[in-house]
Amino acid sequence: MSQVPCLHEHLTSECPDKILAIGITGKYVIIICNERKAGLRKGDMKFYKNLYVGESIKKPNKVKWKLRHNAGQFQVYVIALASGADQLEIYHCAFLQQKYYKKHPPYIIGIAGGYEEAVDLVVEMTKAALKKTGRPDLKKYLFPENE
Repeated sequence: MSQVPCLHEHLTSECPDKILAIGITGKYVIIICNERKAGLRKGDMKFYKNLYVGESIKKPNKVKWKLRHNAGQFQVYVIALASGADQLEIYHCAFLQQKYYKKHPPYIIGIAGGYEEAVDLVVEMTKAALKKTGRPDLKKYLFPENE
């Protein structure tokens, strides 16, 4: 029991703004934090930091929330990084409700209110990549730090 004050001191000095309380119940020490566990869990949906959003998407945060929670959306298409040699893939958000995508969610680069709008966003990205790098390599344009 004498180790708990030392633990409390150590934890609060290491991350004072994250620890809310420390308590003891029987032989267990309970630590209550105000932050979700660091890192992404398997199945967490990831979005590009500068997410491309189509003009018809009025509330992108709401769309992202619905994508994360598998809520149905009729008109939403996602632009995602391709897992193979291809650059990007476009597909309807209903595909994300399949078991495979729940365990292996795609890295979403953009969201659009229709297939044509998604294609327009990819064309916009490609033009920007050509202008900046002189090549249509979207992966290198979107993630230049990975070169």
